[in-house]
Amino acid sequence: MPVDYEGVLLLMYVYGCGAVRLRTAVACGTTICVAYPLAEAWAGLPPDALQARTLFIVTTNVIGMVTAWILDQEARGNFLVARQLRGMAHVDFLTGLPNRRDFSERIEAAWKQASAERRPLAIALVDVDWFKAYNDRYGHPAGDRVLRAVAQVLARHASGSGDLVARLGGEEFVCVWYGATAGAARAAADAIHADIAALGVPHAGSDAGRLTLSIGLHVVVPRPDQSRADALYQADQALYAAKAAGRNTTVLGRADGEGDPAPAGRGAAAGGMYEREPGGVS
Repeated sequence: MPVDYEGVLLLMYVYGCGAVRLRTAVACGTTICVAYPLAEAWAGLPPDALQARTLFIVTTNVIGMVTAWILDQEARGNFLVARQLRGMAHVDFLTGLPNRRDFSERIEAAWKQASAERRPLAIALVDVDWFKAYNDRYGHPAGDRVLRAVAQVLARHASGSGDLVARLGGEEFVCVWYGATAGAARAAADAIHADIAALGVPHAGSDAGRLTLSIGLHVVVPRPDQSRADALYQADQALYAAKAAGRNTTVLGRADGEGDPAPAGRGAAAGGMYEREPGGVS
């Protein structure tokens, strides 16, 4: 009984090697399965031959559509895996916060937007006080729990539109409040201190006897002649000043390096900041 094997092979090649998408495969396969028998019947093909050829055509297209479905599922799976890997490359595995790489990309975009809109950026570098001593005394699993708890507190206080929060590495974090004034940023830092104190995490190696943070804060309205590295340097210097002031404090830095009086219980201000490697202070 005559059968067009060449056509069958061609269809299988198109479905498989051509990587036809599922929707296209269903549309084309259904059209062929309907149009081909009608065309052959109109051309006067004998019924036996028409039945055999129709069976082959329908079977071939069904197999082709199944092949297209399998390839489509594999493509979707590969896409999801690739997207997950890209996400993992930008997320800190311990805290779930964005990591240094993701922060570097996002702060650049926020800096350009703030410069264009003439809006302030409040940048806070946050460091867990005496963290190495905490790890040595209570163990690294306890230290990991502390870092996750700190990350949750910071995330709650930097959740606005345009705000950023990330773990830079070690026990150092960064928060950026978009459009925040110095007063608003200082209030946010005070709220962070209060929430950390409310955790009541014991820390025998700290002067306070509990877990505390030091925060270096810098507020700037980006200008075209400035870079984000300059602003980060200012916050970094403010963080060092907070450590020098006894820790468990917030220091608000200024670009001119002159102090801005801190509220009661807080340290004096300092200037300067840059992207340094984490772990320089504790």
